[in-house]
Amino acid sequence: MVIRFAPAWDEGWQHSERQGTCILALPIVAYGEARFVADGIEPTGFELQANKDMHKAGALSVRSYAPSWHPEAPARQALGRMTHIEGGGAVARTALASDMLLALQQGLHLELAGTAWFNDGSEVSIELAAINMRSEFASFLACAQTNIKVAWHTLSRTRITYDVAQHQLNDNGRRQLRALAQYVLQDPAVDKVFVDGHTDNNGSDLANLKLAEARATEVATYLQNQGLRAEQVVVRFHGAAYPVADNKTAQGRAQNRRTTVRLERQSSAQLETYNAEVVTFTADIGQGEEVEPARAKAKAMGVKEIFIEDLTEDFVANYVYPMFRANTVYEGEYLLGTSIARPLITRRLVEIARQTGAQAVAHGATGKGNDQVRFEMGAYALDPDIKVIAPWRDWDLNSREALMDFCEKHQIPVDYQRGANKSPYSMDANLLHISYEGGGLEDPAAPADEDMWRWTVAPEDAPDEPEWLEIEYERGDPIALNGQALTPGAMLRTLNELGGKHGVGRSDLVENRYVGMKSRGCYETPGGTILLKSHRAIESITLDREVAHLKDEMMPRYANMIYNGYWWSPERKVLQALIDESQIPVNGNVSLKLYKGSVSVVGRSSQSDSLYDADVVTFEDDQGAYNQADAGGFIKLNALRLRLGAKRGVFDSGMGGLTVLAALRKHLPAENFVYLGDTARLPYGTKSPATVTRYASAAATTLVDRGVKALVIACNTASAFALQALQKQFAPLPVFGVVEPGAQAAALAARQAADGSGVLVLATESTINGGAYQRALMTMLAGQPVYGRACPLWVTLAEQGPVDRQFVQTVLAHSLRGFTISGPSTVLLGCTHFPVFQPLLQTLFDEVTASGERDGAVIIVDSADTTARWVVNQLHTQDLVLPTHARGEVEYLATDGVPRFKSVGGYFLGSPIDAVELVDL
Repeated sequence: MVIRFAPAWDEGWQHSERQGTCILALPIVAYGEARFVADGIEPTGFELQANKDMHKAGALSVRSYAPSWHPEAPARQALGRMTHIEGGGAVARTALASDMLLALQQGLHLELAGTAWFNDGSEVSIELAAINMRSEFASFLACAQTNIKVAWHTLSRTRITYDVAQHQLNDNGRRQLRALAQYVLQDPAVDKVFVDGHTDNNGSDLANLKLAEARATEVATYLQNQGLRAEQVVVRFHGAAYPVADNKTAQGRAQNRRTTVRLERQSSAQLETYNAEVVTFTADIGQGEEVEPARAKAKAMGVKEIFIEDLTEDFVANYVYPMFRANTVYEGEYLLGTSIARPLITRRLVEIARQTGAQAVAHGATGKGNDQVRFEMGAYALDPDIKVIAPWRDWDLNSREALMDFCEKHQIPVDYQRGANKSPYSMDANLLHISYEGGGLEDPAAPADEDMWRWTVAPEDAPDEPEWLEIEYERGDPIALNGQALTPGAMLRTLNELGGKHGVGRSDLVENRYVGMKSRGCYETPGGTILLKSHRAIESITLDREVAHLKDEMMPRYANMIYNGYWWSPERKVLQALIDESQIPVNGNVSLKLYKGSVSVVGRSSQSDSLYDADVVTFEDDQGAYNQADAGGFIKLNALRLRLGAKRGVFDSGMGGLTVLAALRKHLPAENFVYLGDTARLPYGTKSPATVTRYASAAATTLVDRGVKALVIACNTASAFALQALQKQFAPLPVFGVVEPGAQAAALAARQAADGSGVLVLATESTINGGAYQRALMTMLAGQPVYGRACPLWVTLAEQGPVDRQFVQTVLAHSLRGFTISGPSTVLLGCTHFPVFQPLLQTLFDEVTASGERDGAVIIVDSADTTARWVVNQLHTQDLVLPTHARGEVEYLATDGVPRFKSVGGYFLGSPIDAVELVDL
């Protein structure tokens, strides 16, 4: 039998960095986490972290295989074996970890398999999918390369020390050299490795020279065995000629017994020169006077192929107009003038690369901005195999002054004034807008200088007379201005001129960049501001209400896609198709007024598609077009859900509480429930009382915030530790636990058995160790024994869903050893996960009784059903139960693993779960 663990289908690999270590991690449902780690010094490794040890001691085999949708990939292949860690998990280093990374990058899946902990021949298998691997690996690699830069300062000069007269490497020396070799192998800039052997002055000069040679030679040999090239390593030996300390003391002599390893990087000129022929491309998208100087500069530098293309009409028709069909605005203010230009530039860049046979593309975006993301995401979407060169990042150009120094050094002409005469802003322009960043704008409290603005006059200086416009729309796009048909480029250019004259389209904002920082920018978008206002106006009379609302709901997501560089993503294309379909009836005319910085809609009409009906909406006599009496029934129906009262809240650490929910629905069929499974922090049964109380409070707060009128803690551990705290926190809201109802039912069964054998409580470790059930039962059963047995694996087993029956019986029998034959006749299931095992447990006890090994039957008390009956009685006494009229509904919430919750949750509930909302506590 094979027990399989796998990641949730909606979770993939995620990159993070912790204390200088780069981590690429994948959560494994109910098992733990798989992760690759790299720090730039030690070799990249792989770690499998388990919540509990699921494997028997011994190695785990690692195999790669092709998923069903990847039929052309290699067949299942053994990659190697991992070292098992006592306590849970395994590790893999160097070659095996690299092979595993390579397989995942190729879209293959991995299987890590080993013998199960109970050692009956069963196997525990962990499956690792390649979900999200390609994009997150790029971040992981970038992180590791950043750490290489940090490691240079540590490793560029390494000292190996020795005992007296020894030349052999000790463990510490070998560790130092392994780290150094790994660094050199990852840093292509390292050109030479100088190995210099030294000694103290103990002995003759000749003897010391030979000893120094032996030390240096052994170090060089070790480095070459670690993968360094022989021609890369330079060996030198000096005897006692170059002491670093006084040889008169033992401490000084110890410092002089050394081999120094020094790394030397190749010159910056070698790094910056690719020995490649350069093809330049400049996109003319309406930026003005920048195009021809770019051509002249390329010619002056000897570029043979120069592409300069007027893409203005393409830009407006196929990028700006589709964006405005969605009424797109980023974070409420930014009209995305820079963002929307990048997809077109990237498309042509990749097309020209293919046309000219170029193997790489380059861009001049800084390493702090969004454009680097937009250009490179677009390039990889259009050509997954393209190589991207980003000089700002690759050459560590951390400021514009550093860039200017670089250009001067390499005699690259740049129109840029330095010092007091330099431009105070970084500007970017196209036909849609012009942006300003940097300089004095980096202080968000400082107002922008009036002389910064280039396209628009100050609103107070705009003409005193308004200007009137009429824009005609067809299928959501403007086609004519004041009765004159215009191309998209001409339309936007004309509106820019008109809007700029009247001070329309200025914005000063702080935006959230995709790379994580906030940035202030000032923008002039006169034509775009007019188009956005007029487009919403024509939609207001031609779009169905629900279509318009749906578009508004989706617009922020669409704006994020453009801003973050996902124009070429499949989700943007799908969303665009929906938006374009909605624009079919968006036809008509909009009248506007431009006046001192404002654009106002003064009229809108559509002869063919208007949904506006003046006869229905009038406040005068509508001649029977609308019956106001109908509103009464409408209001009554829509208020029904408000009149029926709030829902009941039920929560558990995972899915076990669904057994309580099922019983509650059986006894309260008309009630509505909200169930919260805290699957991200399951199980509670291994946590401390303080932690459980904190988790329970967060879960309860989430349910109370949703307006529940009663709360059921469907977790024995949380009931034992947190019930009183929650009752106090949420008073007067009724809060019920499962311990007291379960204990009362078990005590009643034990008294009815009349054999004095007491009660056996089966629960999690925390519940048993907390003693809540034992204390309650001892009070109710004076003189009868109460036993507690912790079953730590049962929750994990239950959360797996349906598992091999024979395997489950084996685990149950093993947990009950010592109690099946001579234990109490009453067994209380003290965890809401355990009722799923009740039929198997009853069979187990019945078989022992039938065999004659045990006298009398065993009664199993289900705390889930007894809790439901208890809650029903309490709610009836407080008059909080709705009369039976229809089947109530259930809202399901989970903190992690939604797909798994839906599939396995039905196993606990006895019926399928259609929808689960992911929440964060």
